[in-house]
Amino acid sequence: MLSPPTVWRSTVATTTFNTLTLARDLEAAGIANGQAGAIAAGIRDARADLVTKADIDAALAALEGRLEAKLANAVNRMLLGNVAVAGLLFAALKLFS
Repeated sequence: MLSPPTVWRSTVATTTFNTLTLARDLEAAGIANGQAGAIAAGIRDARADLVTKADIDAALAALEGRLEAKLANAVNRMLLGNVAVAGLLFAALKLFS
């Protein structure tokens, strides 16, 4: 027996997938009712795990932001270290001259 109609909508993409229509098409092609419903449900479930280009773009943008922040932090720490070393060298020159 066919399950109630299911329309799958991605939260990112505007793709819809109607399992009832697919199951009916499969039955019309000669596939048994229960098998057609199971195939349609399997395809619906598999589509739920697909990643869209928008998902990838958002993940890359977040990663780029994190990397830029870490790089800026590393550069700032290096500059601060260089200033400290320069200060120590200047103090040593003053002390020994």
